Amino acid sequence: MSDGGHIERAFKETTAVVFGKQMDDLKSYEKWLLINVPAILKSKSVASNKIVYAPRTAYYSAIADNVLTNSEALEFGNQKVSENVLSDLHLSNIHEKLHKIAVITPEVTYGNNYELIECTGCTDASFCSNCAFPVKSRYSAYSFWPRESEYVFGCSHTLSSTFCIKCYYSSNLTRCFEMSDCNNCRDSYFCYNSENLSDCMFCFNSKAKSYAIGNVEVGREKYMKIKGIILDEIVKMLEKDKKLDINIYNLNST
Repeated sequence: MSDGGHIERAFKETTAVVFGKQMDDLKSYEKWLLINVPAILKSKSVASNKIVYAPRTAYYSAIADNVLTNSEALEFGNQKVSENVLSDLHLSNIHEKLHKIAVITPEVTYGNNYELIECTGCTDASFCSNCAFPVKSRYSAYSFWPRESEYVFGCSHTLSSTFCIKCYYSSNLTRCFEMSDCNNCRDSYFCYNSENLSDCMFCFNSKAKSYAIGNVEVGREKYMKIKGIILDEIVKMLEKDKKLDINIYNLNST
């Protein structure tokens, strides 16, 4: 565990790279970052009432009222039912007979993990906060399954990506914001189902474009001018409201 200082600094660096301006106080952006991201599931241990963290999946949601911490699970492994219970065991009464031992822990970790805060399902992760399934990732917060990624915030299912904010189901992204189902893109914003984009905004179902807005390549000078205007608006809204109402999934409905 840590005081989160490394993660806070990583957030400042990431916002400076993506938005052109450093933002402070990661916690104040929590609700916004978790939009379109499955938040960590928090339950109480049946043995101690300690908080137990789990990924928000169908499986863990179903057993959320029957969990233990990892250390408690080791102790519960020594408990067993009596032979009398087993002699009268049927599918109709199995819940009643086994409920005292049929408990699980979602606090499973693999490899070497370092300085994690309210994370679960970790594998070789470091400097992460409020993440589910961080795998070989570091400097991430409020993300679901960041894999082999770093400096990602408010992301879900991002693979091999870096310096990204609110990106989803994508791989090999660099310095991107509000991207979904995209691959091999850099310095792009609000794009969907696209690949090999460089310096693009509001592109959909596109391939191999540079300095494009709305699927039209406009050239570097015009692109940078419009990008500056858009980012300035985004920064002002985030600093004022700690959120942005538009995202890649609701652009056509706002």
